[in-house]
Amino acid sequence: TALASIASFGLALVRISSIVSSVQTTTEQAGEDRFEALVEHSSDVIGVVDREGMIRYVSPAFRTALARDPEAHVGTALRRLAHPDDVASLTTHLYQAVTRPLQSTSHFETRLLAADGTIRAFEVVAANLVGDGVVDGLALTMRDITDRKALAAELSHQAFHYSLTGLANRALFADRVDHALHLRRRDPECSVAVLFVDLDDFKA
Repeated sequence: TALASIASFGLALVRISSIVSSVQTTTEQAGEDRFEALVEHSSDVIGVVDREGMIRYVSPAFRTALARDPEAHVGTALRRLAHPDDVASLTTHLYQAVTRPLQSTSHFETRLLAADGTIRAFEVVAANLVGDGVVDGLALTMRDITDRKALAAELSHQAFHYSLTGLANRALFADRVDHALHLRRRDPECSVAVLFVDLDDFKA
């Protein structure tokens, strides 16, 4: 009877262990599926580049943001898609991100070229996961901020220009004079002059 009880208890433990393992596996798989679904449907471009800046993965949002095929660009250097004026800075940012401590993040902006040649501005968060057993690279989250920057530029232009003529207004004039005076204080050799021109019947 004792041996039978011990055997039954042992079988129960094995069964419980099997159930727990099955639940853990199901939970982990559900978590992975949920994470994959979030990445696949994110409006931000999610990507992974290796320590040389070569693309190892980009999410489907890459197609929406740049009209480029994600799979076709795996193995391509990310800097090849950068605006010519941003190639050097992007390379530097990626290098600095790789040399930071594991799991640390870097923030920077860069411009990438869409398939049709248009320029898109991105805000990038780079997480250093080089050496990580799963990712082993830089995990990039890239948000398209082109429209936001265009709006900011338009608001800045409106703040310093007359809407009717598009000419610089008094606020911009005061800003330029202030800037010139600051230069004059730092460099006595710098000459500053203000010229006032009166145009008769200008309003007419």
